[in-house]
Amino acid sequence: MTDYYSHPALSHSRLKVIEKSPSHFKYNLDAPSMASDALKLGSLVHAMVLEPHTVEGAFVRCEKIDRRTKAGKERWAELQESDQTVIPADMWDTAESMSGAVMTCPAARDMVDEAIAMNSVEVEFFWDDNKYGCQRKAKIDGLIERSIIDLKTTTDATRGFSKSVMKYFYHTQGAYYRDAIRSHGGKQEDFRIIAVEKTPPYAVAIVRFDYAVLDWAKEKVDQWLETYRSCLSANSWPGFTGMTNFEIPSWAKESDD
Repeated sequence: MTDYYSHPALSHSRLKVIEKSPSHFKYNLDAPSMASDALKLGSLVHAMVLEPHTVEGAFVRCEKIDRRTKAGKERWAELQESDQTVIPADMWDTAESMSGAVMTCPAARDMVDEAIAMNSVEVEFFWDDNKYGCQRKAKIDGLIERSIIDLKTTTDATRGFSKSVMKYFYHTQGAYYRDAIRSHGGKQEDFRIIAVEKTPPYAVAIVRFDYAVLDWAKEKVDQWLETYRSCLSANSWPGFTGMTNFEIPSWAKESDD
């Protein structure tokens, strides 16, 4: 069985770094990834919502450890040797509250339940992109009859979420996932994000990206893939080039008025 994370095919999370520069992309491709607290929280919430049966084996709740004591040192050493992801107790409690909020939101729960019933959670795709001469991959949180589902943790699930969409390229993620679906003959044509806030009351919102938005986002994905193909062919991964002129941001001008 192919291990998704060790497989060299291009994922969206790797490819999007090329937006900053090919040099950043190449470094990110070769560098080992580190699990941040935000990533740990997101992974635990995903497991609690989509695959609750995996939580016990993949994660371990950790109360505060006093490493000055013999017992504390022994417990710490034991945790470091474990294959489980160590989650501080306060983060675990937050994840439980967030996952509970998702499952008490009727619209979100219905989508999750449908994906689980279809045995379509954490679905992995691998495919050859003949246009750009590369292998690609995607791991999709959930699939329902006509939609691709993704679960996101966020600080703001309302107006501020649009900024997160553009900052973290959620729209291109949807387009990338649709490419994965189409490569395997799937029919899902829209992308829906279940966004749950990280702080009380852990509000949940559903954000839908229709085919027109995904078509627009795909232009950016194709641009990245073309850059990747060009750099790979030339074996050149440039960083920032030339000089740019500083322009006063519109918000700074407004603050002076």
